[in-house]
Formats: sequence, structure tokens, C-alpha cells
Amino acid sequence: MRVVHIIPNLRRGGAERLSIDICSKLTKLSGMQVILVALNDLIEYPELLQKVPYKIIPSKFIPSITGRVTDCTEELFSFLRQFKPHVIHSHLFEAEMVSRSKLFPEVKYFSHCHNNMEQFEPLNLKTFLSKKRITNFYEKMLLTRQYIKCNNHFIAISSHTQNFFKRNLPETLRNNIHLLHNAIEFDQFCLNSIKQHGLDLVNIGTFNENKNQRFLIDVLVELHNRGYSRASITFCGSGSTFSDVVSYAEKKGVLHAANFLGIVANLKDVLSEKNIYVHAAKSEALGLTLLEAMAAGLPVVTLDGGGNRDLIEQGKNGWMIYKEDVEQFADAILKIANNENLYHQMSSYAVEFARQFDMNIYVQKLVQLYKDA
Repeated sequence: MRVVHIIPNLRRGGAERLSIDICSKLTKLSGMQVILVALNDLIEYPELLQKVPYKIIPSKFIPSITGRVTDCTEELFSFLRQFKPHVIHSHLFEAEMVSRSKLFPEVKYFSHCHNNMEQFEPLNLKTFLSKKRITNFYEKMLLTRQYIKCNNHFIAISSHTQNFFKRNLPETLRNNIHLLHNAIEFDQFCLNSIKQHGLDLVNIGTFNENKNQRFLIDVLVELHNRGYSRASITFCGSGSTFSDVVSYAEKKGVLHAANFLGIVANLKDVLSEKNIYVHAAKSEALGLTLLEAMAAGLPVVTLDGGGNRDLIEQGKNGWMIYKEDVEQFADAILKIANNENLYHQMSSYAVEFARQFDMNIYVQKLVQLYKDA
């Protein structure tokens, strides 16, 4: 079977990392010929790409209501005609637009729904009050037409995302929406050792308004105000709000207890030194970092981001807080950290819970979806 995965770029992010991991596993299966295509040369995972067949083909397709279409896809489609894929598997909206701008009748198409794409929001009054929303609606209309033509299949990474697309895709496509939770390289994170309880917290992710790291600084302040001065939090990642969060920690007087490591190559080393994983994203399609932390034996305390509801079993592998409440969040952390027996039970359960999301299991399910299609 010949499979092409197409993604806009290979910057650091969950969708990008997953596409590389999937291709890495698929190439090891007998009878599979796989290549990963990036539509521009932004690459931030050079160390992971050494064992993955990949190709950079600069491509762009931007439709226009006025008829001024930008179509720079000739090189991509020339490559696809030569490669003759059985499956084209696309990631993220830009890759959707490019890869579906022309269709091959013999190819099976899969769209990886890493999030609730804003372009698929339902039509309402606000649509006509915003140029961006009008553009989104127009692109959705064109793309949906192509989806119907090719009998497109969709991979939803959480129940939340699956329900979103069931609501917003035509009825003829709804049976093609498959729930397949994203996966991790379990063995890369599993420590095979007993974790110790404590208040060394850790958060991993891009710094932006949605990831909401400022909220975690407020949680740290709350813990200190309650007398837990030993509490600390380590942040791994960078992004647009990084400097703002650092300044906020300084302003709140907890900079000495907040460690900002930037982008970290080996997250397992960081997770091995921490006790609890904390996550404050306002919206989360699934949350691979939660699974990676669980695999390392860390119970999780998280805000409700929608998709991460599939990952939390209350009081067993973590706690989900359903509103942005600093006190409730701190309560959950202390409930875990101050009870050694509970901590060890949750730590052990977290590891076994994460094991079922191993990439080897995932790829077998994915290949079966390809074959069924």
C-alpha cells in the first residue's frame, strides 16, 4: 500500500509530531510505502526526520470569492501522479485545501481532524459580519463539495471533535467519521520506576493565550499563599506569550519557583523529576502531553478543554476542573500531593491508562481503516 501524508509544515506542535511518528511506524510495516510531504520548509524536528521518508514540496491553494485563485500545486500533483498513492492522508486545514483542490478517482482520502476547524463552524448571523468568517464559510463550501466527490474519510482524535464534525458535515459523510485517539511512543516516556509524591509541577506546551499559562502562575501563587512555599512549576515550551508569563510570575512574586526551560528535546528527563502534570488550556482537541505525562507516572490536573475529557478518569489518573477556578485547581493538586497512598495509586493507574495509547496499537488501527476504505 502506498500512502502519502501531507502537512503544511513541520514546526513544533502536536499534529506535526504525530504525523512524523505515524510515518515512522508505517514505514516499518511490511508492504507499506510511505512518504511525508510538507508544503513549506519550516522544519523544527530535524532529529526525528532522519528515519522518515519526507519531501518538501512548496504548495499553496487559496480560493477566492472574487475569482482570483492562488494555485501553486503543479509540483505536488506531478509528484502524486508519479507516486500513485492508494491513500492521501492530510493534516490541518491548509493541507486540506491543497490536497483536495484536485482529486484522483482511485485514491482514498483521509482528513486528520486535529481540532474543531473554525472553517467548519455553522452558518449564523455573525458569519456575515466578519470578512474572515465569510472566507471560512466559502472555503468550507468548496471543500465540502470535494469531500462528497471523493467520499472523504475523517479521523477524529476525540469524542468532542467527532461530535463537532458530525454536526457540521453533510449527512452523507457522517458514517465516514472515525474516532481514533492520537497516540504516543509509550516506551519513550515510561520510566518503569515508582514516582514520589510532592509539589514539583510541570507543564508542557506552546505559550499562547489558549494554553493559558498565566492561570498556572495564579495557581502557584495560591499554593504559596496556603503555606506550601516548596511548590514549584516547570514550564517547557516557547511562544508568543512566553515573555508575558515570565513577567507575570515576577510581578506575582513567584519567579523563583517558576522554571522556564524553553523548548526541551528530551521531555522524559524533565518528567522523571516532577510529581504532577498541570494543564490549563481553554480549548484542547485531545492533549498528547497529558498522555506523555501519564506514561511517565504523573497524575494530571487539568482544566476542561473539551477533547481532553476522553483522557481523565476523575480521581483515578487525575482531576478535571470544569471551570477556571484557581482554588479548585489548587485543591485538586493538594489532594494528590498530600496523600502518599492516593498518589501512588493514581501514578500506577496513569501509566496503565497511557499504555493503551501506544503508537504501535494506533498504527494497526489506522492501517485497518485504510484497508476498510
